[in-house]
Amino acid sequence: GNQVADGNLMAWIYKIKSIEDEFSFTANLRKILMYKNNKIDEIKINKTAAAINYWLLHEKTDLPMKIVRMSFDSDNIPIDEEGVLPVKIFNKELNIHRIEEKKIKWLICYGEKDALVEKESALAPLNYIKAEKSEFPKGHVGIATSWTKPNSICPLHKKFGKNKKQKGPVYYQLELDKNIDEKS
Repeated sequence: GNQVADGNLMAWIYKIKSIEDEFSFTANLRKILMYKNNKIDEIKINKTAAAINYWLLHEKTDLPMKIVRMSFDSDNIPIDEEGVLPVKIFNKELNIHRIEEKKIKWLICYGEKDALVEKESALAPLNYIKAEKSEFPKGHVGIATSWTKPNSICPLHKKFGKNKKQKGPVYYQLELDKNIDEKS
């Protein structure tokens, strides 16, 4: 009885969203070239790329229409001048200023080259409230995958980047915990 959006349709929507950066011929050519000059038993495929490719091909999930609507509205309707977000939860308006009122500390992690969540969109809250930010190379999927390795150039549990000013989200959380412990 509940209406849902087909998972295959939603996957296509995300692919169409990134079409301005990459069209299917380029993507397929890149996949083919991955195998060029390799014997079948010597082919090395990046685990992250393989996992994401598998997920996009096989793990698509139908989504409730209300979640699809919320995602669409969040992507297409800007936060209004008073800081009210374009979505409601439990039929209540959400205002971004409540984050500061509640004294919630916030680190915004965003991908420098994200084709799905543009830098401007990720940093939009900074037009309304103060928050720290950390820029990661690549897109938002890279934050969840590539940078989880402890010896990566952007480790999630350390400071990184020029002058070590960027903070990984794990480092940020541990820093918050340390400050709470010191105040106790």
